[in-house]
Amino acid sequence: MWTARAVRDITGSNRLDLHVCLYPYAKGYLLDMYANYKKVEGGVTASVVP
Repeated sequence: MWTARAVRDITGSNRLDLHVCLYPYAKGYLLDMYANYKKVEGGVTASVVP
């Protein structure tokens, strides 16, 4: 089995996590890949609050 993980993080904007697993299978390999994407939205900044 082979695994890998990659993270792309942009501070204050978004984050992308990638996960990949490669498994030996009956007549080849099975590739399992998934991603998590998080985007920062909304909120209040100190300059807006009186």
